[in-house]
Order: sequence, then C-alpha cells, then structure tokens
Amino acid sequence: MASPETKICKGALVKGLQEGNVRFGYGCMIHPFANIITEGDSTIIFGDYNIIEEGVTIKACPKVNAKTGKEEPTQMFIGNYNHFKIGSHIENTSVQDFNVIEYKAKIINGYIESKTIVTPLAELREGKILRTSAVLLPKNKLMINSTFDEESYKKNMVNLVGVLTHLFNLAQTKK
Repeated sequence: MASPETKICKGALVKGLQEGNVRFGYGCMIHPFANIITEGDSTIIFGDYNIIEEGVTIKACPKVNAKTGKEEPTQMFIGNYNHFKIGSHIENTSVQDFNVIEYKAKIINGYIESKTIVTPLAELREGKILRTSAVLLPKNKLMINSTFDEESYKKNMVNLVGVLTHLFNLAQTKK
C-alpha cells in the first residue's frame, strides 16, 4: 500500500506491496532498480519522505526463533526522512528517523537509531545497534556527529523529494 504522493519508478521491485506487507508513508521516492522485498508474512513499514535509490535492497525475511526453532516473520519499521543511497543493503533492520545510508553500506539484523550516517562501504555487524548521532566508518570505526541540524536536513529532504517527484511526473507525461 502506498500513499498517492509516494512515487515508485518503473523498474523498481516492491515485492509484498499488493499483499499489504510493504507500506509507504507520504512523499516516499523509490528509484528504478530499487528492491524492496518481503518474504513470508514479514513486513516493512515506511514513514514519510524516504528516498530509496537505484540498486538499494531493503528486505524483511523470517528469522528462526532460538527458543522454538520455528521461523517467525520479521517486522521492519523505517522512520521518516531517511536516504538510502545507491547499492546499500538493509535486511531485517529497523531504522528510526533522519539517517543517511551511503553507497554500498550493508546492515543485516541490526538497529539504527536517529540522525546517523553509515558511510560508503561500511557494514554494521549483525545484532549491533547504531546509536543516535553516530557515524559508522569502514572497519566498524565510529564517530559522533554533534553538528546535525534536524530542521535543515528535513527541509533538504522535502525539497529533494519535490524535485524528484517533479521529474517523475515529467517522465510519466512523456509516455
């Protein structure tokens, strides 16, 4: 299910949308060749103003419960104003608000709090939490970003979604 203001470009794969296992908030932009995938009864719920670029994979798949040995669906929540850049891979990981996941970053079975940056090619080890205002560098090095301006970031994301929506609409009218 997608808000009418959410734009899903031709060539994007959103597996689970028709079944209601993938839901988008207001103003999300899904670029061509992005892959948003749910398996089984797993779900991914997006907030508002998320940008998912080309080659990004966001996936929710069942996990085995250690106590019962049975597979259970995963619920992923992606907050507001997140930017997933080209080739990044997020699997079974919830993400709060105002985050940037850079080129080919990889996060599997983790958790990302707000106002973080995962730099290009960085990987968050399985089961780890990236705390608010953290900057994850390659080789699991961390820094703190104490200069984050939430209002400026939010304004920039809304403007970027506006430009991308305009381009999307132009491409639709030229068909």
